[in-house]
Amino acid sequence: MSLTVPADRRHYTTAEVTLITGFSRDTLCQGIRDLDPGVLALGPTKIRQTINWSRVAVDAAFPPITEVAA
Repeated sequence: MSLTVPADRRHYTTAEVTLITGFSRDTLCQGIRDLDPGVLALGPTKIRQTINWSRVAVDAAFPPITEVAA
């Protein structure tokens, strides 16, 4: 499944991070509660009930795959 995120956005949604990392939403949320350093390294921020993830941190940990035409 391909993921298209506008270039000017600085954060990923939890749904986008699950696609990028392969971690479930529950794993990410439990990692925040447990203060798991691996999850916290992805830069989660909570605004009201929404969790956003630092695009820079996620891309550093899971570099985007670019397709090269043959």
